[in-house]
Amino acid sequence: MTNPDPTSHRRTRRDLFFVGGATALAGMLGTPQAAHAEDLPIVDSVNGQTGEVRLTAVDVGAQNKVTADAAGIIADPASFPGVDPSGATDSTKGLQDALLATPDGGQLQIPGGTYRVDGNLSIPTGRSLKIVGYGATLVHSGKVPLLTASGEYGAPVALSNLRVEDVTFSSGASAPVSRFTTSNTPAWRAGDVLKVVSDDVIPESRAGSGGNQSRLGEFAVVHAVDGKTTTLAAPLRESYSTNVRLVTVSEQTVALEGMTFDTTDAGVSNSLGVTIHLMRLREPIVRNVRIRRASSIALQLSSCFGYSVTNCLVDGVTENLPNGQLGYGVLDNGSAFGRISGGLFRRLRHAYTDDSPRIAANSAASGYGRTYGTQVVGAVATMTFNNAWDTHHSSESVQFINCAAVGGIPQSDQGFAAFGLRGKNHRVVGCLSVDMESGVTVFSEGASGLSYGHTVSDLLVRRATSAAILVNLNGDQHPNARQRSDQMSVRAADVIAEDCRRLLYTVNGTVRLANAEFIPPVGKSKIEYNGITNRNSFIDARDILLDYTRNTAGVPQPFLAVSTDSSWSPGRQETVLDGVRVRSTASVRSRVSRPFIGGSHMINARGVEFNETFTVLPGDRHDSSLIEWRCNSEPGQPPQDLNSAYFYLGNSELIQDPMTRVRQSPNPSVIVKVNPTSQNYTATKFVNGYIRGQIVTFYIQDLVSGSWTISRDATPGVLLYGTSSRTLRKNDQLQVVWDGAYWREIA
Repeated sequence: MTNPDPTSHRRTRRDLFFVGGATALAGMLGTPQAAHAEDLPIVDSVNGQTGEVRLTAVDVGAQNKVTADAAGIIADPASFPGVDPSGATDSTKGLQDALLATPDGGQLQIPGGTYRVDGNLSIPTGRSLKIVGYGATLVHSGKVPLLTASGEYGAPVALSNLRVEDVTFSSGASAPVSRFTTSNTPAWRAGDVLKVVSDDVIPESRAGSGGNQSRLGEFAVVHAVDGKTTTLAAPLRESYSTNVRLVTVSEQTVALEGMTFDTTDAGVSNSLGVTIHLMRLREPIVRNVRIRRASSIALQLSSCFGYSVTNCLVDGVTENLPNGQLGYGVLDNGSAFGRISGGLFRRLRHAYTDDSPRIAANSAASGYGRTYGTQVVGAVATMTFNNAWDTHHSSESVQFINCAAVGGIPQSDQGFAAFGLRGKNHRVVGCLSVDMESGVTVFSEGASGLSYGHTVSDLLVRRATSAAILVNLNGDQHPNARQRSDQMSVRAADVIAEDCRRLLYTVNGTVRLANAEFIPPVGKSKIEYNGITNRNSFIDARDILLDYTRNTAGVPQPFLAVSTDSSWSPGRQETVLDGVRVRSTASVRSRVSRPFIGGSHMINARGVEFNETFTVLPGDRHDSSLIEWRCNSEPGQPPQDLNSAYFYLGNSELIQDPMTRVRQSPNPSVIVKVNPTSQNYTATKFVNGYIRGQIVTFYIQDLVSGSWTISRDATPGVLLYGTSSRTLRKNDQLQVVWDGAYWREIA
């Protein structure tokens, strides 16, 4: 077989111009139509040339060869032997030849068809190009990545005197920036992108092994260079100390548009690795790409700066962890400022996840650094096998904005949240979760890793089988096992949990929740439906509605404290409530006797409202609690007047200490009905109050024959007016005020 003209693939405007030869040339010379020889004009020159005239592309206004090649290379079989659009044979060599023929800055067009790729298609290092393939399907059938592109980093340059300084600029404004010194005058200039790395371990990362750890690194932009001193455009985020160095980041990029990727049936059941792997690139673009099936990872972006993935579809990625098939849609390895816009991801483990490789000290710079600043906007995940949208421990400030997760299908005993957050400072904004285990799960891995500083706002969760927000930190195998996190785990606001088992469940967490609404389902027998569950955590919840009016079965528990023992730290459950409403029915009241359940619960609450008079109000709590509550009848209901400013004390409470319960009310004035029945009781102590100036009035109900005695000498904590003791019988009263040191009788 003879090789065709090696330039025949360059179908450009230049080629089209020369089709027709003399006719086209005649048109350029002003001859509008064919003429007889005797009618042709006599000319002395053409374009200023005389004698034997040779016309070039420039003479006739056509593109030169370099420009024409950049405008488009077409990967067709006639131009590149081995390209087989029928999919019957391997197209690797032909397509790779087409890639090599595409110049820097050029575009490769893959015509419609199916192309089997048994090997690896590799975009040449240092070459930026665009591949367009609307109607083309590339089938991944080899045990190597189907398509790779890898940029270059410069040789490592050691830094010294790395510091943050306040710099005053020519405008007169000042701002903190990072500066450092190099041993030689650098070649980089303002606007260049660098990557700063060190061998320091990322503090939040999961533990490595054998000396391999996730290590610090970040991209930085040069603001100015003055001799050997470089000023960056902002302060570095990380704290670097060990083997600090930097590399320059090349301008190489790549754009993929329009093609479809698939794998073979064998690739579905056996790991073939990554479908598309982009590494060390500047602003790579993947747009309108469909991945019909992938063997393990559909798209991996490693150490890329400012990538963009737009309107991509991932129809299925195999998850089989023992078989090395991870099931990832998009995997971000230590990239920065990536953006995923739109798209649909289904039948996979994670639509998006990130991680930082675990590497040895003094490794290549591309393996360093955490994923930072990724934005996932307007994307949908459905039928996921694990957390639909997921982050790992090393990442920071990943944002999920207007995203949805619908219909999880767990393939193992692991959880399947709509948004699973590890690492730090992630955001979930304006998102939707439907038929998942939880809406947002903040968690740490069993053996290591930290997770904190996350924010959630405008979240709608429907039919979560566990909780709308689940915080599960520091499990029994974790280095910080059973210790409450000393960082803010999550701040959540404007949360609606409809037909969910729980609104908030937190273990070892610190949580702020504001403006939330919980509507449990109709319910099933013996299933608990808990508004807020606290285990060894601190919760600050404000403006919360727990609406049980639709619930007709199961165990409705508005507030549940799960007991802990001395192996937990601090070993207590603490909750602050401000503006909480519990709506219920007689059916709810018949299935649970009290709203607060669990005596180990330290509560500080104001503005708690109930529309039903539970048997015990407000319910269980620690002795040091403060709860301001009341019953408010809803329209059409009989009036309800129970509240925290009025209650009664029975026999045992009169003997032990009347103030143990009294001081749990933060009301400025409290009325206490005393019921000594037919016995005579003597108080043993009055414990200190919590609110200075609080007035407590005791009165003995009028249907008893017993008495209650308070002795100034035998009852510490109380000062009586003008007498050493006071015995109260039916209809008698005693009024005391807390002055900061004693309960002092008011004359």
